[in-house]
Amino acid sequence: MPMTLINRRYRILHSIGRGGFGETFLVEDTQMPSGRRCVLKQLKSTATDPQTTQLVQERFAREAAILEFLGEAHPQIPTLYAYFTENDRFYLAQEWIEGQTLTERLQTRGTMSDGEVRQLLVNLLPVLDFIHSQGIVHRDIKPDNIILRDRDGLTVPIDFGAVRETMGTMMSSSGNPTSSIIIGTPGFMSSEQAAGRPIYSSDLYSLGLTAIFLLTGKLPQALSIDPRTGKVLWPSDARIEAGLKQVLDKAIEHHPRDRYATASEMLAALQTPQPIPPQAPQTPVIPSTAATVAVAPGWENRSNTPSTVAATTVAAPPTKKSNKGGLLVGAIIGGVAIGASIAALALRGDSGKDDVSVVPSPTPTVEALPTPTPTPIPTPTPTPEVRSFYFLADSAYADRNNAERRLQALKNQGYTNAGSFWLPDYANLSGKPYTQVYLDRFSNRDDCIDILRTYGRDNADAYCAFASSDPNAPTERITTRDVVAQTPQVPDNRPSPVNATRDYYAAIDRGDIILGWNTLSRALQDDSNLHPNGFRDYEAWWNQVRDVRVEDLQLFDVAEEESHVDVKLLYFMKSGETSRDALRIKWIWDRYNNRWVYDDATYLN
Repeated sequence: MPMTLINRRYRILHSIGRGGFGETFLVEDTQMPSGRRCVLKQLKSTATDPQTTQLVQERFAREAAILEFLGEAHPQIPTLYAYFTENDRFYLAQEWIEGQTLTERLQTRGTMSDGEVRQLLVNLLPVLDFIHSQGIVHRDIKPDNIILRDRDGLTVPIDFGAVRETMGTMMSSSGNPTSSIIIGTPGFMSSEQAAGRPIYSSDLYSLGLTAIFLLTGKLPQALSIDPRTGKVLWPSDARIEAGLKQVLDKAIEHHPRDRYATASEMLAALQTPQPIPPQAPQTPVIPSTAATVAVAPGWENRSNTPSTVAATTVAAPPTKKSNKGGLLVGAIIGGVAIGASIAALALRGDSGKDDVSVVPSPTPTVEALPTPTPTPIPTPTPTPEVRSFYFLADSAYADRNNAERRLQALKNQGYTNAGSFWLPDYANLSGKPYTQVYLDRFSNRDDCIDILRTYGRDNADAYCAFASSDPNAPTERITTRDVVAQTPQVPDNRPSPVNATRDYYAAIDRGDIILGWNTLSRALQDDSNLHPNGFRDYEAWWNQVRDVRVEDLQLFDVAEEESHVDVKLLYFMKSGETSRDALRIKWIWDRYNNRWVYDDATYLN
């Protein structure tokens, strides 16, 4: 049967999604030598009269030109390859981004740490800032429309709302063009956007709720609303950094005037260090049989010459701070009272500046008693401040200029928290005279490791470590190899077995059972335990499945003649039930047909 091509060029592999104005497909570009994969958006206008249809065509061309510019100008926006119309439908061919949406990431690995969410925001906000600088509002920021790109871990926003809005263009009763739809997703959409008046901070509102979803796993519809203010109330716990919570709270304020006005303003707030509350100095506990002892400044330098005190009643002077910040208090040592006048004179002798008034008291005739010599009280040696933090190391340089160039390169790539420090300043590190360039600093090791898992894929020498001015502190060094599974390399002349796995389930999902059967090895087709009646049993089983979704794919290993791919599947049965499988599929290389063949599978769950 001849292969159907759209625009005589694009072969549909499978459907990615469907909405009110059309459908999105993963396609193969047959006019490119590589047969590259693209996303093809098929859109249908609601227009029925020639005048509106013409207007839609003009707007579609204008929006396509904007997408072309954005994709060419920024590396984190998909490239537009082509746009065209065919059979009253409008098409956009765009770059296929290999990776997971944030929704898929949460489904496969659970909620994110605050460190991961902070890094995601730091990476995405400059992209939004660029989009807004062109006078464009995305209008549909949500977890499904942000992809974590496999090759570099960067965030890529997709599915801009303006093109879909164009499809809803209609003519008002006054003859003016208007839109019949509101673009956005309920829950993630701000009130002004729901009213059809989106602004830049509308995207930031949606981004804030997306971040909260990643932290808590709760969709906006599951969060409470303050009925008096309209403010979204979201649960947070002690693990969420206070500074991050403050930023998100402001981003999701109900009224636009209370939010960040721009993406760059929100980014600056994320990058502003949060003040560390000062800790009160520790007062040493001095064992004694006497009552509480308070030592005036400079006490250790006073003469310990015995003196006589003739007083039964002494009026205490007013308490006053000295010029050294000490506090003058009367003391009782060994049960003998030392008059406030003596203490005041001791302090005056130290500074000569404090004006202490002493009220004299009548001196009765009493036998003078010798004053015991006070035991000198040593001043505790101040404990030096210990500076410490975890950091994700990128590289170290003997030449400071080279370090500065590398640091600037990281910042240009979007790593705005990158910095550097002098290794000898931290006694637990190597002490070598190098400048250490780091990607980011963290308050705990887990947050550092979370970022290393992604960054280390393309930076094998990166590692996490603990820097401290305490020479006895462990460095706790964790390398990329410790946390990132090494990805097997497919020979250059072979297609990827991961793509073979994806294509196999895509064929079945679109109902091409015969193609799925022909992907099996002859040995698997002839396995009487699995298919006693051959193809009929295979077809009968798959006919019970309404939809099969690939949730995760990982290349386990690869060699010249065989490879193994781990796949997680979600089945939607026609009976209404759903089920999941985790399989390790064995593929063998068919050298005669130059393809991978499905030979066996074992369950992983």
